[in-house]
Amino acid sequence: MKSKYALALTAILIMFYSQSTLAQYDNCRWDGTSPVCNGSCGAKETEITRSSTAPGGGGPPAYYGPKFGAACATGSKALCCPSAVKCRWDGTAPFCDGSCKSHEKKSTPPAGSSGGKACATGSKVYCCSSVSSGESGLSNSDTTLKHRPAIFSRKEGHLDVIGIGMDDRYFISSWNAKTWSAWAPIGTGEYRSGPVIGRSVNRLRNNDQFSVFGRGKDDRFYELHWNGQSWSREVIEDGTFTSGPAYADGTRPTLFGVGKDKRIYNSERNSGKWRKWTPIGVGTFSSSPSSIKFSADQVNVFARGEDRAIYTSSRKGNDAWSAWSKIGNGTFLSAPTVVRMAPSRLDLFAVGDDRKLWQNTWTSKGWEGWFRMDNKSLLDSAPSAISTASNRIDVIAVGMDQEVYHNAWLGDHWTGFMQDLPSGKFK
Repeated sequence: MKSKYALALTAILIMFYSQSTLAQYDNCRWDGTSPVCNGSCGAKETEITRSSTAPGGGGPPAYYGPKFGAACATGSKALCCPSAVKCRWDGTAPFCDGSCKSHEKKSTPPAGSSGGKACATGSKVYCCSSVSSGESGLSNSDTTLKHRPAIFSRKEGHLDVIGIGMDDRYFISSWNAKTWSAWAPIGTGEYRSGPVIGRSVNRLRNNDQFSVFGRGKDDRFYELHWNGQSWSREVIEDGTFTSGPAYADGTRPTLFGVGKDKRIYNSERNSGKWRKWTPIGVGTFSSSPSSIKFSADQVNVFARGEDRAIYTSSRKGNDAWSAWSKIGNGTFLSAPTVVRMAPSRLDLFAVGDDRKLWQNTWTSKGWEGWFRMDNKSLLDSAPSAISTASNRIDVIAVGMDQEVYHNAWLGDHWTGFMQDLPSGKFK
């Protein structure tokens, strides 16, 4: 039976469906000729990503984008999409000292283009801003994904979404079963990672309390705690990290992060204090981790390896962590996120090399294999997901326009990514 919250949110999602502005792969192409690839996009195109092999590595996830062709022996191909590009010459004669601004890149001028008077010294440069069609002021030339936002439910019928703003502070918008609140800053401090949200039963007195974890400017993890009335902030000692944190709640709250040696470390809270950070296995990783409390005494952690595949490890009780194991085939741009919608089910999400959202489901029969959820929406951050009820999942991610988008599984279908949250720009 659908809750009042689910029905109300469904209505809002339908109302906002037509407002979705996420970019699409219309008229895109791979540039670069095998075997010696040196792909580059034209002045009126935006480089979305680069690869030396067909996305998905030839196996699932299956790839549905533009034809890639043969793999590269050296170099890489560029995925180029049409852009509304603004170009200009920079440098004033006779003493030219041309340079491009931070949102521009030096480009090859089209045939017949003139920069005006000749330079006596120095040189002029041709600068283009790679603004994607339909967007305003956003450069897609950087293939580094943005920090993922976080989603949480502190009580029935309530959702909280937190993202990192352009000023490196965390901002929150909350759903109260009727409307989303305007974005508002929380607590103090500036951060280098997206947030994660959770609650620790040994810190709570009522169900309105929760904590937000993030990597500070000093590369240490911080906890912002909401006690129902105000925010407090404390540093988590003994450890510096290159990634954002992951958090598994419960009676044994556990934090995870990627250390300077690229290994994943974990720490448990015991008697109000975090234990010494210890590494998990011997694998090395290139993304922030994601974790889930699978059962009363089992925790699972996931992360993208240096080969860009997704790996997992788990621990039950006081046992040792299991060896890292690869989940299916395919390579990914983002960190994964995981939710538990049913007692014997896990749903794993990550952004593929095509910037689309991919899903893999674990049941008692094992992992079912990666499949692409959406052929329309391009994402610019790792996803974050939560399951608030049986047969219900909410997924959020930052789009190419820096807005937060929302997708919901309603028991028999996905709504598709749409912009029902308040407008706001996020890193």
